[in-house]
Amino acid sequence: MIVTFLFFLFLLLENLLLPALVGPRSFLIVPLFVFAIVVYGNNTKLRLIQAIVFLIITEMFSASGFGDMILPFLIVIALYWWTNSFLDIKLTLRESGVLASFLGGAFFLSLLAFLFSYAFLFLQLSYSFLEAWQMVIILIKTSVYQIGGWALAFVIIFKYVVFQKK
Repeated sequence: MIVTFLFFLFLLLENLLLPALVGPRSFLIVPLFVFAIVVYGNNTKLRLIQAIVFLIITEMFSASGFGDMILPFLIVIALYWWTNSFLDIKLTLRESGVLASFLGGAFFLSLLAFLFSYAFLFLQLSYSFLEAWQMVIILIKTSVYQIGGWALAFVIIFKYVVFQKK
């Protein structure tokens, strides 16, 4: 229930409030939120289905084509699960409560968001590796602090508010 409420709050924030206050730009709040659901969630299959439903709602709300966000999300999540099978990233991010865990979680969520951006741009720009890479470099240069700040906020929200241990 609280995850759904937070999703709609951040959806409105990313698509209505922040563009009205700051101007149109890429905020990547909803993709970061969806990645945080999958990374910090307990039931992986349920959280994946919930994330896909949230992305479908986001696509309808932002008037993008069906699958424009889902396919890059699934590519990045498959890469995350493959990497997690070797390095056990999820356990490391969820268990410790020190500052390094917060910064590591924020860095990891930011990395997932930038990989998502690359996959999204690659699929949108007629499968051009170089063009997508140049666009992601521009995105990193212009919004690395903003995305890192949102990622840190989501790490704190998901570790201590939404998926806290009882």
